[in-house]
Order: sequence, then C-alpha cells, then structure tokens
Amino acid sequence: MADAFIYRIDGNSDTYYALATPQNTMNIALLTGQTIVADSTMVYRLYIVWGRSLRVVLLPLILVIGLIGADCGVVLSTIRWQTPLHVSPGYFGTIVSFFGATLILNLAVSGLITYRIWSINRDIAGLTGHKTYSIVYILVENAVLYVACVGSTLIGFTLDDAYQFIVRDA
Repeated sequence: MADAFIYRIDGNSDTYYALATPQNTMNIALLTGQTIVADSTMVYRLYIVWGRSLRVVLLPLILVIGLIGADCGVVLSTIRWQTPLHVSPGYFGTIVSFFGATLILNLAVSGLITYRIWSINRDIAGLTGHKTYSIVYILVENAVLYVACVGSTLIGFTLDDAYQFIVRDA
C-alpha cells in the first residue's frame, strides 16, 4: 500500500496490479501461507472437538491439500506475471479456487465444531439444568467475520475492483 499511496503522488492503484514485483509476490505468498496455517489449525480443532475422529476430518484434510496446491499455483503464477490482472483466466481461476476452497472449508469446519459443542452443551444442560451458549456464540461470530472478509475479497477479485487489495492487506 505504501507504493500506491505514499511513494506515488497520484495514488495510482496500478502498483497493485504489478504482481511480479518481489513485494507483491512475497505479500501473496505470506497471505496464502497464513491462510493455509489458519485453515489447518481449524481442521486440528475439529479433530480435537470431535474426539480425535479421523472420519470427520477426512474431507477437510483433502481441502487443505487442495489449498496447498492452489497456493503453489498462485505464487508461481504471480512470479510469472507480465500482463494486467484481468487478462489471464488461469490466474483468475487459481485465485478464485483458493479463496473459494478456504471459504467452503471454514464454513464446514466452523459448522461442525459449533454443532458438536452445541450438542454436548445440550446433553449437559439436560443433566445440570444450566445452558451456556457463550462458546457457540463466539464461534459463530468468528466464523461470520472470517467468511465476510474472505467473501468480500473474493467478490472484489471477481469484480476486478481495487478494494480487494485493501481488504487483503488489512
């Protein structure tokens, strides 16, 4: 963002579209890498909450492996980038598949974790007479915020709008 708004007097967003620069390549590599780490952590939480059941985490693990492949594709496409962003359908498809997969993964994993905690809480409430849903509320709020951020980035990218870079860099 500094190149686009501080070092350039005109505030031109073309700086964002120069993807093959080392700064943008590193930015994208770090963004996709941290997304994979965060999604893997969510899958691990799912594994723990569901009593270390491999059956429950099998599909999310496959999605994480797909995310790693899409991550490599995104970074390699960024390194080879020479033309404006809206020209290459291959790069567009790689980015959309990456953010789409992380969106689906987080919706599914958050839903499964929330359901498991809610069902355990419901069973315990039947025994003790106390209902505590604060954990469920926190999980749902976090999932909604993350999905909103990823969804707005995905929408911005598909519409070729520059606000996606601000959301991405935040």
